[in-house]
Amino acid sequence: MKRSSNSKNYRYEDLIIRLNSVRLLRSLKNFLKYGDMEKILDIPKSILSRYINGSILPSKDRAEMIYERCINEGFLREIIKKNILEGDEVHDPYLSYLFSSLVLKYCSNVEANKVAVFFPNDIFLGFLVAMELNAQLVFAYSENFFLPEKRIEFTYSLKVNQPFECEVKRTVAISKNSFKKFDKVLITGLSLSSIIDYLALISLIKKIKYVEISGIIIVFSDNKKLVKEFQEKLNQISPNIYFKTIL
Repeated sequence: MKRSSNSKNYRYEDLIIRLNSVRLLRSLKNFLKYGDMEKILDIPKSILSRYINGSILPSKDRAEMIYERCINEGFLREIIKKNILEGDEVHDPYLSYLFSSLVLKYCSNVEANKVAVFFPNDIFLGFLVAMELNAQLVFAYSENFFLPEKRIEFTYSLKVNQPFECEVKRTVAISKNSFKKFDKVLITGLSLSSIIDYLALISLIKKIKYVEISGIIIVFSDNKKLVKEFQEKLNQISPNIYFKTIL
């Protein structure tokens, strides 16, 4: 019985990966021509068209290859540079759909019934991810949008050395009753450009009893040093949280 159950789970996970790879291809089609996609993915245009139109599904191996090439090739970063405005704002819904396709690839490692994102930059990304996971969306604010009696907040302090040594403080707030007992939370967002916001949000959720952070998935970060620093600070707060930056 256990073998049969495990077999069903593997088949389901394989199907999700295959379906999500098609979702990714459909997202890419909004930015690239079939000829460009053929060169990047080494898949004939005729086959790509059949994938995107839903006539056939790629095999699991090909689906994994589609994700691998999309993540490792530099063209995704070029798409990001051309379409993201100052402050990591995304005004193109197709770009958010593309990002959500990338995030969902790594959600097989995460069990979540709540998705937490920062308002306003990550709301569309969060909505798409939460919808696919059948989870509820929770907004975090870096300013006091709620009256004191309607919010819970946490202030995180971070020492920085550039351009001179100082202490930076950031307060993050969420609405009261955003989380319930035994909730599992996925934190996601577009960019890790401000690690202090995420550290404050993680610390805030950690202080809520019986609520678990099951993963943190960020779409991109150009600063490897910043990612390393964030990982170190995260390990101090909670060393067992799954953390992934995709690009």
